[in-house]
Amino acid sequence: MLYLIFEMNAQLYAINSKEILEIIPNVNYTVIPNAPGFVKGIFNYRGTAVPVIDLLKMASGKSTPEKLSTKIMIVNFSPLKTIEKTIGLLTENIVGSEHIAESAIKKSGLNIDEAKYLGDIINQSDKMIQLIDVNNLLSKEVQKILFSAEI
Repeated sequence: MLYLIFEMNAQLYAINSKEILEIIPNVNYTVIPNAPGFVKGIFNYRGTAVPVIDLLKMASGKSTPEKLSTKIMIVNFSPLKTIEKTIGLLTENIVGSEHIAESAIKKSGLNIDEAKYLGDIINQSDKMIQLIDVNNLLSKEVQKILFSAEI
């Protein structure tokens, strides 16, 4: 399968490319009052208000620096099979894409309630890549804030 690999806090992460709709440059956001700190805001993406999640802020508490390399990954978010939303994931450094065999993906052994989005891992000779499960990124409480009555 093809994965998009990006760097966060000097560690490598990956998202399955079939989850990604588009990668765009960083944009201006409209702030959402009283939203969690990792929610940068919303912006107009092809006529739809799309929330932007700062992955680094969510994972470490530090905001993603605004650089030319800062991008937004527009992804499908489907916490339930009957619901599909679009969200933006802010990331500083997209490394590239890589075909990874299913046999190379191993269970991480992690079970962190606050980080259900951390998926399996890929161990390569020179690096380890942590998979991100997009559909587990947002808690039910955050989903209610961002998508109101729709979830």
